[in-house]
Amino acid sequence: MSETTPPANANRRQRSAWFDGAVVLALLAAVNFIAARGDVGMLSLNPTPAILAPLVVGLWYGAMPGTIIGAVTAGLIILLRSVGGQDVGAVVAEHPFALISLPVLGALVGELFNALRKDQERAQAQLQHNSERLAQLGADVEHMRQVRDQLERILLKRDALTLSFDNEIRALQETPAESFPSALLQMLSRTERVYDAALYWHKDKKLQRAALLGDERLLPPELSDDDPMIATVLENAELAALPAFLRNGNNEDPGTPFLAAFPLLDSDRRVLAVLVVAGLPFISFERTTLRRIDAFCRWAAQIVEHRETVKSLAARQLSKYGNRYVVPENIFNSRLQLAQQTYRELQAPFILVLIADTTKSLQQEALENAMGGVFRAGDTITVLPGPRANLVLLAPFAGERARDAIDQRLKGVVRRNNGMDCEIIYWENTMRDHAEILREAKQKVQ
Repeated sequence: MSETTPPANANRRQRSAWFDGAVVLALLAAVNFIAARGDVGMLSLNPTPAILAPLVVGLWYGAMPGTIIGAVTAGLIILLRSVGGQDVGAVVAEHPFALISLPVLGALVGELFNALRKDQERAQAQLQHNSERLAQLGADVEHMRQVRDQLERILLKRDALTLSFDNEIRALQETPAESFPSALLQMLSRTERVYDAALYWHKDKKLQRAALLGDERLLPPELSDDDPMIATVLENAELAALPAFLRNGNNEDPGTPFLAAFPLLDSDRRVLAVLVVAGLPFISFERTTLRRIDAFCRWAAQIVEHRETVKSLAARQLSKYGNRYVVPENIFNSRLQLAQQTYRELQAPFILVLIADTTKSLQQEALENAMGGVFRAGDTITVLPGPRANLVLLAPFAGERARDAIDQRLKGVVRRNNGMDCEIIYWENTMRDHAEILREAKQKVQ
């Protein structure tokens, strides 16, 4: 970045140089008249004080004004001495170096001034450039700070949702079977502000009330599929909400007293139970809330199915860990699809982890004994067929922090068990087809 001096400023600067030069010469003449009247130019002194004129002007205004003032000073000395009766040639011959040094000194000092001025101008230009860059960087930093704050708010909201899901589902997993229906309703009351709801077990084509929250008059002990909303849930195995029935054209009587109904489905999409909601704050009755309630119901159904699987011995205990079980592949597939659906609808993250022995010499039981302590109660675990000992973990509602924690614990187990060599592969929030993912995993254990 460079700047040019406008012509008006250049003219003012030139006039100032001549004026200041005249002033300095006048001061020197006064000092000469008072202190050494008979020595015009005070050339008997070495150096002569006359050098102050080109020195000052050169320092202030540069080489050209300094040289001119030096030449003018030398010329005035010669002129005044000749007026006083001295021969011009004799004056020049007697003081050649003093007279020549005046314009030369003005030129040299002026060049020094020009060099310093250019350095100063470059420094000022660089300073201005740096100031502009700093201002731009400051604006960029402020923008990044705003983006970071916004991202932290988004992540905090998402982490809060994930943590809420994780905590509530795991609390349901620890709930005894007889208290499970009531615990599910209380959870929905805390998280979604549901105040009138009931859970109905679906057995022998009947819906019997298992738990009640709120007004009993709205939610009878037994439901019939004569209610269009209940019939829709049983037929389609998916949630049904009041707006869909209002769109049928009968706004006065939708044919159902309920706001929404949610199925609890097993891995084969059979309806295990139906959650019926009859009371919900108006501000909460929107699509996101219904999706969250539906997700809670789907994961609650997995808990119910898991307990039935354990009772039927279809799921086996994970070695010495009593509250961790290896489930059949079809159940694992169903839960993987559910994790993908929950991520797609609510952005609740999940992690799929394959742990496979690379030596083909490690026994399956040894791997389970070593790794089982890493898993949390309620995580879905399966074993793939193949010659290599392996475990596949599905950790729902697990984000980046959970992934790092799992990775550290798994690698810590490998370090503590000398001779163990395991390959650990992660799939995070993958939306690939579940069958394709498991085929890839099975290839890894062959």
